[in-house]
Formats: sequence, structure tokens, C-alpha cells
Amino acid sequence: MKQIIIAISLLLIMGCSFRNTAESENLPIISSFDFSGVQSEDYYQQQLIVDMENLLEYSIKPHTFSGELPVSGEYDQDGWYIKKGSRWLTEKDILFEFSLTSGKLTDAIQFLDIEYRTPDQQEENLQICDRRLVGTLILAPVEGLSVGNCYRFKVTETISNFFTDGFYADHFMYRLNVTDLDGILQSTGEWYNSLAQTDIRALELSTVSTPALLPLSENELYQLEVYVVTRSGFADSDNPASLSFACQDEFNHPETIIYNGIEPGTDMNVIWDYNRCWLLGEHHYDLERHGALKNINYDLPQKTVAGETHYAAPFDINFEGDYTALESPDLQFYLEWGYWGQYGEPGFHGWPPEITNNPFDKEIGLLTNPDGTTQYSAEIEWYEMQLDGQAVQTDYYGSAAEELTPGWLRIRALHPHCRQIMLENLEPGWHTFSVRAADNFGNIDPEPAVFQFRIYDYIEPEDRQALLIIDADRDNLMSPDDTIDDIYLDALSGYPYAVSVIDLEDQSIISAEYRTYNSNMHFERALIAHSDLIDYKWIILHVDSASGSYFHRSLCDNLYDIHTQKSNLILSAGANLAYLCSNCLYNDSGKLEKVLEDYWRIDVSSSEQYVECISSSTLTNPFLIGAIPASGMETHLDLQLPGWNSLVTSRAGLGPCCRFLEEGITSDIIYRYDCKPVDCEFYPPTEEQYAEFHESPIAIHHNFRDSQAFVFGFNLSFMEIADLQAMFNEIFIEGE
Repeated sequence: MKQIIIAISLLLIMGCSFRNTAESENLPIISSFDFSGVQSEDYYQQQLIVDMENLLEYSIKPHTFSGELPVSGEYDQDGWYIKKGSRWLTEKDILFEFSLTSGKLTDAIQFLDIEYRTPDQQEENLQICDRRLVGTLILAPVEGLSVGNCYRFKVTETISNFFTDGFYADHFMYRLNVTDLDGILQSTGEWYNSLAQTDIRALELSTVSTPALLPLSENELYQLEVYVVTRSGFADSDNPASLSFACQDEFNHPETIIYNGIEPGTDMNVIWDYNRCWLLGEHHYDLERHGALKNINYDLPQKTVAGETHYAAPFDINFEGDYTALESPDLQFYLEWGYWGQYGEPGFHGWPPEITNNPFDKEIGLLTNPDGTTQYSAEIEWYEMQLDGQAVQTDYYGSAAEELTPGWLRIRALHPHCRQIMLENLEPGWHTFSVRAADNFGNIDPEPAVFQFRIYDYIEPEDRQALLIIDADRDNLMSPDDTIDDIYLDALSGYPYAVSVIDLEDQSIISAEYRTYNSNMHFERALIAHSDLIDYKWIILHVDSASGSYFHRSLCDNLYDIHTQKSNLILSAGANLAYLCSNCLYNDSGKLEKVLEDYWRIDVSSSEQYVECISSSTLTNPFLIGAIPASGMETHLDLQLPGWNSLVTSRAGLGPCCRFLEEGITSDIIYRYDCKPVDCEFYPPTEEQYAEFHESPIAIHHNFRDSQAFVFGFNLSFMEIADLQAMFNEIFIEGE
């Protein structure tokens, strides 16, 4: 944005007159009088200097702010200054002095009435003021101002630090002249009174205003002249403030923005900073304020459910890039919008403000043209809204909103909630919300901001049959995608219903880490949208690797979603499971805490960690050779040897693994650690290690609120495929 500065005019010529002497033939006489003030530590001195070359004599009558005559000098009964008994003077300078009280000026001469006689006996009068005390300001860009079909010029009076009501503006006089590029006057406009404007300090000029702002040629400029008329009646007409600018055939209008997480001006750069659109309902809520929402005063929608505070959550974005929501009877949609230039960083120390369009930045209110480069100094007058091609039907605004334009609901910008709405009772399917802004010139955004979203039906658990595999491994030597995918698909080949695979690495929008549009919206806490999970009865999430010390935090909230949507979870996390649990202990994660406490029955109420990593590397403790069934499970799982990982094969045992400490779990133990014997030929354990690890719990099961959890502290893809097939069959039968 261009820097905003002030163009100042402070009575640069000698006098000022009510009779618009700027256009008089007597300009040489007017310039004979100079009246100005100088402030010292104890006094404010005002001096009239007179050039008598074109004068015979003159008289002066001072008008003070208090209405009292100055103590300096003598005056006749009508208030005219006299010297040697006569009010007709020939002195070349006259001094008036006013004392300061506690450093503040309490009175001074506001203006002088002057009558004068010329050598040819002509008599005239004029009025001048102290040029230090009053003047006119125009607020405008620093240079090269070029406007389109409209512009709102802000003007004000400039006064000294001496306060008096009489110096403040009653109104401003203004006119539009036309000059060439060198400033040579081509035509002079008429003077107009700002009392005809809505705000006397805001001159709204457009193609339909008087005077009209019409396009000029490339060799012409407008010259705006403005002078103040004070409440005491003084007119600063002799030296109006002036501003030159070009006028092109450009249609300025607001550009409306819906704050739905997409950075304005980009196609699909989704960042939560730009989001102020929320969902709140049975399936869409957060248990705490995330990100910067923790530390700012923002009225995030919320409600209390069974004594628990539910905060509104962002919209979901599915893997097809669509905004989605999962239907529930209580689902509410909170939408917010604004305009290009509304938010940014204020300018400091001479630097111009910067438009960011980030709704969590400062509101700077620089309404710009559509490309965001020219601030045309207007204000938003109203907004109009549509839902699915019709005027929005809502009680959100009470009687303040009305359908003035067919098909659009209008709300005035003065309404405290003019840039937001809450929608509810929307049917499943696609919906299109549109909003457009209009400025105080009547210019309407010709391309309304549009937000499309889809509401998915909630599928009851008994109506789901499909199975989803979520591949959360990195494709590398420790976890080759194709190999691990084939193992799971082979092990599930007997599943009688549809099996789908989501590879998070393939779905990631960047290569450096797992990140989706959905996680960018959800403060990096949910990689997958609810709508991408709702079809599935069973969801297998595997983070399989021959090493492990990582579990992407953006999956944490998805674990909660899987369970609260009443799908069943099979988690193959291996050594990454300990990292997941420690993330709950040491980070603010209310949803993950509920997953561990309620759905998995792992105690996280204390600082004790009841999921312990036996090893996070194939090089240490490579003692696992299988999993011993427990709690009703029948299938023994044998480590695949030789297997797909050469390090595991060479050590004849799997290292990366976690175990559950029985004092911290109340879920069912379904598998225990099968440790290689101490006399094993390759990398045997010590007797102490064997005693510590053998038959430790390494897999658990729990059913809570019709959602089952099977959590494995070892990676299933290292087991024999036939054993996995048998185990899955047992699990699916258990889940019926």
C-alpha cells in the first residue's frame, strides 16, 4: 500500500478574507498585512507587520477568543485600536502580548478586522488571522494519486495547541480545477459547501456527485482546493489546501472476502490464520482453544454439553479439496466475512500500513480497489447475502436485515454483527453461501465472495461395512510403502466388504512432512476430514517402521473422531505408541487424553507413563519373535523370518516395540511379548532381559460407547501374513 501522509496549507500568504480575496484584484493590498504569533516561555506574542508602500493608513479591530479586548494598547468604544487618540494608523508593526498560565495559553487574537485607505482615497476592508493558529489539511497518498470512479477525500482543520471552540470547522469550501501536468490552470471550478456532505470532513466525489469526478486525459490533472470556515465565521480562503491527482476510467468497488481459511489472493493456500468460519455440533467441536485463539480476545462460539465446554471447530476439507461437515441435528454454521484491506499491520515511524487480510491482525480499514493496490478512501455501507441462490432466511439479525434487492438479504454496516451469520437446520448436500459488500458511493462488488460446502449424512454404525486402511508410514527403507501395503491387503483379502486405502504421504500437500488442507485448517491437529472416515466400520491405522519415535500429532484428533463416530480402530503403532502417549502427557490435547483414558483405558491422570518403549531401533533389544495370544484371542503371531527388513532378519528378532504396564491399564490384554530364548544363536537376551520382557502386555482391547479399540505396541506388518489373516478374522468376529 502507498504511504498515507498529510498535505498541509497554513495561510502562506499574508491575509485572509471573508470575501474570497484570493480571486480579488486587490491581492497586492492583502499581501501588505502579515499577522503571526511567536510563543516564549511566559508569553504568546502576536505581531502585525504592515507594508505601507501601497497604503495611506489603516485601522484594526482585534477579536479574541474570550471576547475581551487585549490588555495591550488602547481601544475606542467600538473596539478599534487607537494610538494618539486616532484609530487611523500608519505604524509598520503592532505587538499584542498574552501571558501563559501554567504553560498554557488562555486567550489570543483569533482574527483582525482591517479597514484601509489607499493613496487614491479608495477604502476597503478585509479580515486576517494568525497563520500559526488555523489552517486546512487534506489527507491523501504521498504522491502519484490516481483515482477511478470515486474517492473519499478526508479534510480537517489544523489548529495550534491552543484550544477554543471557535477555531473548529463549521464547514469546508472546496472546488475541482483542471491543470496540465505542469500545474498550469486549464479551468477553474465552482466552490461547494461541505455541509451538503454526510460528514463535513469527508468530501465524497464520484461520477454522479457535484462536482462530478470524470475521467481526464493523460495530460490533465485535477486540482482539489479546500479551505476551512470556522465556527466563529473565519474563512481561510486566501490560502486553500491543494492536492493534484489523476482520474482514470477505473471502476473502484469493494472486494468481499469470506474468511474461510484460504489466504486472500491465492487459489488454495489454506492457513488457519485466515479462518473465521466455524462448525459447532455433535461431531464438530474442540475441547480447548487452539493456536493463537488461546491468547486473543476472540468470541469463539461455544456451548456446554454434559458439563463439558465444546468450542467451535473449523470446517473440514476432504481429500478432494471440498469444505465438508458431518450432519447432526444440532449442527450450527458460523460464517464471517469482510473486505480487502480491512485487516493488516498499522504503519509506524513513517512506514505505511501493510494490508494482510488476516482477520486476527489489527483492523486498519483501508478499503481498496479489486487488485488491492489503490485505497480509494471509501467506507462499507452494507452487505448482502444469499444462500443457495436465495435471500438468506434467518432470525440472526432480528428485524435489522431486509430483502431490498430481490434474492439478497441486506444488513447495514452499522449493525454490530454485520460481518457474520449463524446458519442452522441445513439439509445434507451442497450449499453455496454468497456475500457482497457495497460502499458509501453505492458501488457493489460485482463478483460476490462465494463459499461452497457439503454436508454429509451421518451413517449409523449398523449401516457401515467397509474397511479403511490409513497408511501413516514414510516410504523409505525402514517402511517401504508397496511392501507394507501388500502385506495388509493380503492379510485382509478375506474381508467380505470393500477395502480402501489412504496413503497420507500421497495425500500430503507438501513433501517435507504430512500436511493436508484439513490439518492446516485444524491447527495441525486433524489430517483427515470427518467425511473421509464416516463410511467405515473398521479403520486400520498403521505407523509401521523398523524404528520408531514419532507419531504425527495431526492424527491425534482423528483418533478421537474415529471413536466418537463409532467406528472401530485397529492401531499398529509399534515403538511410536510411547511417543503418542507422552504427547498426551506433555502437550495440551484434550481429545487425545479422552482417547487414552476412555477408549483405550490407559491412565494419563498422573505424570507416570504406562506405555513403555522397549526399543525404538532394530539395533537394540531385538528380542521379539512373536506375540502370545491372551484374553480370548487364539492366534499366535509369529515374526516373519526371513522378513522384508534385512536388519530384522539378520538379528532374528524385532527391536522396536512398546509394552503396557499393567498397573496403568484397565483394558483387556490381548497379546503378550514372546521373547527369544537366552540361548538363541543370534543376539540373545540376557536372563534379566528375558525375565523383564517375556509375556509383557504388548496389545490391548477395549470397547467404549460402541467403538472398539485394538491397540498394538508392535508393528503388525512384521508378522506372518497367514497369522495376521487369522487374527483379523478373530477381531472382526469379536466386532460383530
